[in-house]
Amino acid sequence: MALRDYYDTADVLASLSWITMSERARVAGLANLYLNEEATIKSRSRSYNGPSKGTVGLFIKSLYAPPRGAIGPTIDAVLMEIQRQRLVRLERKKNRPWIATMPFSEHEGYARKAALKKRMNRLARRRYRTCSRSFMNDAPSYSDPMVVGITTVADCLLIVDASAYNTQPRVYLKHKSTGKEKLVVLDGRDPAEITDAMLRMAPERALRGMFEGKPITLDFEGEGFLVDGETQPWRNVLKVYRGRKALRKTAACPEKKKA
Repeated sequence: MALRDYYDTADVLASLSWITMSERARVAGLANLYLNEEATIKSRSRSYNGPSKGTVGLFIKSLYAPPRGAIGPTIDAVLMEIQRQRLVRLERKKNRPWIATMPFSEHEGYARKAALKKRMNRLARRRYRTCSRSFMNDAPSYSDPMVVGITTVADCLLIVDASAYNTQPRVYLKHKSTGKEKLVVLDGRDPAEITDAMLRMAPERALRGMFEGKPITLDFEGEGFLVDGETQPWRNVLKVYRGRKALRKTAACPEKKKA
């Protein structure tokens, strides 16, 4: 197989997270990802002699579809940034401080990720509970959260929960200024990350507005996104729970709202 057989061209949604970055941050991010992936690129290539316009262009297009006419300058900028970052990595490797411990292992990496996941799930459990019914005796049982990310958006604490088996994914929101809380239960597949959940909730007008450079803001009170000052309601929502008391017992799979 040729190298291009391993990399599909990015679609509009995949490009969305890159479009919101500054040009400098985008170039630095693409160069960093290329260096991290370089060993795999080399193994997949029939002949590899280092980064070139062909390999770098193919890699960039698999993550980000630049606007018409911008692909050439983007490739050139990323090529220069790859060389700069490679030198930085070499210098850091030379000057790495000696530590009298066992080398960092893959197992330790998994352990750290597991510990972080555990802390995020513990935080989510204090904010809301997901209740389902037993198939055997209809007794209530509570599912553990499966948090994929926590962040702050538009003065709101935001927790994205992919949820456990037989529960729908959900997004927890707490407005920091007012202290109000909401839980949005989503319809469809589990989000892999925060951006995935936001794209699922964003209405079509908000998505189009992003590409046109319009300001898009999460609207906690209006339960949507502000586009040009007008609220567009969230999409793919099964149910919205409001208030601390309601969040203590949310249904694992609430019925879909009627249109």
